[in-house]
Amino acid sequence: MCRCNDSSCLPNGDCKQNVSCIFDFFGLQCQYKDLIHSANVSQEKVKYRHLTPCLHNFTAKTPLTITFPRPTRISWIQIEAVSKDNLQGLKLRFSQTRNQSCYTGHCRHRREFYLNTNTLRIMCSAAQYVCHISIAFNAPEEERELCSIYISAGRNLALGQPVGMSSYYRDKLGIVSRRSLAVDGRLGDSWKSCSTTRLQDKDPLLRLSFLNPVLVEEIIIYFKVTVKNERFSINLLDSTDNVIYSSTGVIESIVSIIPSSQISLQTIDVFKQHSTSPLSICELEVYGECAPPMYGPDCSEICSISCNDQSCTYEGYCKWCPNGTAGPYCFEGCLEWCEDYQEVTNATTTPRVTHVAYHKQSGFRVENVWLYVMILIAIVGICSVFICTGPSRDVEKVPSEPKTYQQDFYQHYLLTKESEKTMFSETDNQTSTSVDVTDALNTLEIVTPSMTTTNA
Repeated sequence: MCRCNDSSCLPNGDCKQNVSCIFDFFGLQCQYKDLIHSANVSQEKVKYRHLTPCLHNFTAKTPLTITFPRPTRISWIQIEAVSKDNLQGLKLRFSQTRNQSCYTGHCRHRREFYLNTNTLRIMCSAAQYVCHISIAFNAPEEERELCSIYISAGRNLALGQPVGMSSYYRDKLGIVSRRSLAVDGRLGDSWKSCSTTRLQDKDPLLRLSFLNPVLVEEIIIYFKVTVKNERFSINLLDSTDNVIYSSTGVIESIVSIIPSSQISLQTIDVFKQHSTSPLSICELEVYGECAPPMYGPDCSEICSISCNDQSCTYEGYCKWCPNGTAGPYCFEGCLEWCEDYQEVTNATTTPRVTHVAYHKQSGFRVENVWLYVMILIAIVGICSVFICTGPSRDVEKVPSEPKTYQQDFYQHYLLTKESEKTMFSETDNQTSTSVDVTDALNTLEIVTPSMTTTNA
């Protein structure tokens, strides 16, 4: 679903140039729901939004307070400032409000990293509802120039996913209720905007399925109430249709369910048993992320192995980092278990960790698998060339030493004498061998001096 103004989205989901997200949404492809617009804040300027970040900044009056109209679960907080210096020493604290029971205390297991030079994201492992947030600084006398604050509810995974129903309501005009109305992203309480079963269906059910396993943090159901104090049930199923979590409750206009722990599931069943009224769901929202190690719009990308449990957000940022590492992808800081490493405290921002120089990640990384394949192919190709061709097998002929003039002359002389011997063997009684050799040697002694003189 396109969440850009005027439905001006590119094919990949990004907003077109100079187009912002619709109201109440922000982030990559406008995927995150912003809770701050419905909250009461101590300075209204924190709600300011513009295409150009920090076009208008304001001086923060500490503590900045944010109060929600009802208990709310948050995923993370994002703060934009003029510079990093304005975000140092930042403290977060959660507290209760009158007549509401919520989490009280600091941001537990706090993780923070900079998305750019002036945007800080803070994540807390708070699997509970919060009512009130207080933002302060270690040095309150120093002026802090901030630009905006975002409170993320997370990403609605249910939007546009496959839905099935046990039956379909038909009104007097013959219009049949559609199952897709429960996941179209539009809130309303009329029959025409809700997925509704038939009145005669005594065990009505609505089933939401995901193409890939997802990790759920919260489920919000917007019911159309027809009978007061009527109960419903919900089952969460894994990829093999085994029930891994179940709950029951009273049907109200808005029902929020936070599982006791983050659960990887693939199917959600909402149903009633032995009912005398139809099941009518106007919107079903499921907040969470893809089940590790996947991320992305279709849960088809693989998280970096540098992330704890290979668990990351929609953008691919690590949810948690191993000790000694920091940054969006846990690449910053020491990559070993350093003895002198001190974990970021729950109370304040620690500049030592957020400003550590970048260290290149070592070891195998899933993101570079194609690079590794190409290198392997190149190595195999080079080795094949050497093995097939090898060094030249032609043995170079060593040129023979040139014969001396004396040797040539001597061989010619012997051939001549041999011919003469054959022709005159009957008349020649003298042993030719000794005579021939003696003559040849004498001849050599005569010819050699003249040749030496010529060469000189």
